[in-house]
Amino acid sequence: MNILLSETNDEWADKIKNFIGSEGHSLDVAISGRDAQSRIYKRNYDIVILDFSTTNHSALEVLRYIRMHNPHLKVILTFSSKQFFDELDFDETELVKMGASDILIKPFEMRQLKRCLLGDIQFDRWKKATETRARTPEAHEMYASDNEFTRIKADGALVINHAIFDIYVRVGKDRYIKILYEGDTLAQNRLQEYQAKKVEFFYFKTRDRGAYINFINVLLSKVMSKINIAPSTKVELTKNMVDKFVEEIYTNGIKQPLIDEGKMLSQNIYQFIQSDRDLDYLLKQHVEQDANFKYLHMFLVSFFATIICKSTEWARTRTIESVVMGALLHDIGKIKLPQELRLMDSTLMTTEQLDLYKQHPHLGCILLQPISLIPEPVLQIVGQHHEACDGSGFPAQLTSTKIYPLAKIVGLADHFTNLMLREKLSPQESLRFFLNDRKNIHRFEADLVLKLAHGFLGHDKFVQQKI
Repeated sequence: MNILLSETNDEWADKIKNFIGSEGHSLDVAISGRDAQSRIYKRNYDIVILDFSTTNHSALEVLRYIRMHNPHLKVILTFSSKQFFDELDFDETELVKMGASDILIKPFEMRQLKRCLLGDIQFDRWKKATETRARTPEAHEMYASDNEFTRIKADGALVINHAIFDIYVRVGKDRYIKILYEGDTLAQNRLQEYQAKKVEFFYFKTRDRGAYINFINVLLSKVMSKINIAPSTKVELTKNMVDKFVEEIYTNGIKQPLIDEGKMLSQNIYQFIQSDRDLDYLLKQHVEQDANFKYLHMFLVSFFATIICKSTEWARTRTIESVVMGALLHDIGKIKLPQELRLMDSTLMTTEQLDLYKQHPHLGCILLQPISLIPEPVLQIVGQHHEACDGSGFPAQLTSTKIYPLAKIVGLADHFTNLMLREKLSPQESLRFFLNDRKNIHRFEADLVLKLAHGFLGHDKFVQQKI
């Protein structure tokens, strides 16, 4: 993790430097606000620790600069004392809106700083948004970069009683209207007015995406086992969660809080499969309706891999966590490929394009290898998810006994998902299509194919005959 520190108190500067060094992070020190801005311009940082008393460009000027030029950058704002903070007459909500991710008031303990660095405070900040407000905010247009915002579907995405962050509608390039403030009671009639105007998406600030991920994960854990919640609602929530989870990884990298969210997500998906078996028609609807195949693909690979794990006797909780995390990250190496290849069907590629495409499992391992938070099973999944039992896979043409078992699970789920999306079939239809091609039986471990098939067809005679 690359961290920039701007601290006016030498004693605190030494404490923070020693702590960050002991945690194994990379640290640069800025001597002023102007120096901090210069360093942010020249280098990519994950976090800035900014003392409010910074001079030669105030802390607020630095925050404004970051908000305009690097809105995804996390800022931990520190204050010399509680008295100093109180005299400024700022509250935390205002500072967050200015761009601060977390607030620390001296003297603070290093474990508090560690929580901020790892993102715990940011991810569960939505729990504070419980204040009920009777007023309806006046809609006013504001200008802000599109890069500062993340979108969620207008229909069904806001299944909450209070706004856990400010909510906007987009009216043009870099133009937004705030329709709800953090803590406001959601007035469904007001939201429906915008939906009636064909507003397809609502928006929130990208810095709040971690809070959204944590909120949806907590919500999922509460609704998955409830039989009075429609399966379609569970699927939509899970897919929203996967969408934002992947976006957060791709834009801000892999941090410990995201690893923890991935573990909770794996448990939620597993619980979903345990409680709702009649999902064939439901999943087919999502294939037909969702044009954003990149995220739908990852959701379905995670889902089908979990179905296989569910029937695998040796799959324990940690195994399922690794499988889901590997499924969510299996194609991360594609970000190193040219844009036109990332979503292109491999069957339509030229020989040169296919050679380049086949490098993405290796590229994914290169990206993830330096990250100590990524366990070895996930690296094995990413590197081997395109290997095949008959040796026809890539990048290493491994045969059955040499392929990592969890990579076999994700590889089968990935291949099956690609078939389902390409042919626009339901899971049951896809299974019959899949099983009618003998090459598939040779490419994948028969026992795993059987486990996937039983997830949708049960002990079907057709399955038994084919495998």
